[in-house]
Amino acid sequence: MANQIYIPEYILLHEAEALLERAMHVYLMPCNCRSMMKKCTQSVYTCLRFENDRGVGWEISKSRAKEIVSLANKKGLMQSGEVGIAEDGGISGAICNCCADCCYPHRLAEHCSAQKLWPLSRYVARYLKDRCIACGRCAKRCPFQAFTSEKSRQASKAQSRTIHFNEDLCRGCGVCSTGCPEEAIEMTVIECKQSSMNEILKRL
Repeated sequence: MANQIYIPEYILLHEAEALLERAMHVYLMPCNCRSMMKKCTQSVYTCLRFENDRGVGWEISKSRAKEIVSLANKKGLMQSGEVGIAEDGGISGAICNCCADCCYPHRLAEHCSAQKLWPLSRYVARYLKDRCIACGRCAKRCPFQAFTSEKSRQASKAQSRTIHFNEDLCRGCGVCSTGCPEEAIEMTVIECKQSSMNEILKRL
């Protein structure tokens, strides 16, 4: 079971933390994608695996792993998981903290026009316009330009820009939601029959 290959799926921050809490072991490893592509300045030490079969990682505590995931999310990195349940009942696979610049699944999805399928989307953002103060953080954080910001024609000191949301471009990574100071973005579950993550999270 531990050697089974799983499809990468976007996971929300609280889901990543729940997976880490269930894990028997967590190993920190350098990100292969970022190490080789070098398209951004994000740390390469962001990959968390639940086995050390490669022999290139070092074991860290669950609390340290959660700190790494939380910091990565604050910096705008997306969480994705290739996770399963091992024969001993523990978590197998890995949690990645991805950028759209370096990470192979995202670059491959763009190349093959397979967005939302690789990594697999399980959520879509819901923009609550009445709560929005147009701070523009969502536009800065969204890796796929689902949220964009433009200066308002009728600009005022209170709200000098307008936020636009294109649901078709949203992949459900959730970094817009975690960065919103007004909780004006909710992540809504979408039906995804291909997902194995939903079943795994139900067991936690």
